Amino acid sequence: MANCIHCGRDAGYLKSICNTCFENGPSVPGVSAKQERPLILQGLQGKTLKVLGDNVQIAKSAGPFAERREKTIPLRQITSVEVKKPSKVVGFIQFSIAGGKAHDSSFTISGGAFAAAGDENSVTFLETEAYAVALQIKAYVESWQPQQTAAPTQASAADELLKFASLLDRGLLTREEFDAKKKQLLGV
Repeated sequence: MANCIHCGRDAGYLKSICNTCFENGPSVPGVSAKQERPLILQGLQGKTLKVLGDNVQIAKSAGPFAERREKTIPLRQITSVEVKKPSKVVGFIQFSIAGGKAHDSSFTISGGAFAAAGDENSVTFLETEAYAVALQIKAYVESWQPQQTAAPTQASAADELLKFASLLDRGLLTREEFDAKKKQLLGV
């Protein structure tokens, strides 16, 4: 028996998501910018995809001739996400990144599954539950917006008046221009 990757409940044999999370959506915030728990997709070939906050992490477990590897892709570098539903061939989620090679799987017999299996920015899967998680990850990545930096604070009316008074004192502004600006700033 395996535990659900979202809620931890019993998911059944060879499943990664329990029926409740599959039918109702997982107990994670889903497509929110303030994601509290990671979206995790356990794929084939020992690959695990994890999305939390501003990053996608693809980890490949160690094999007989290879070390464990992890790759982190900042969401700001992802230019597109392709998800293919599993059918006669495996399904996959594939990320295209800025400056990387573009993928077009629409004209291949396998729908790009064979190419995705060898792509380091892809995770393949067989289960429909994993497909549901892949769709959630796609929606999260596509709706992600970088955190906004604080806008510069607007100068107060008093600060603006001091600036115009300095211009008046230096002779760069007439008394009439200063008085007009003063009325405008004070809303009189």
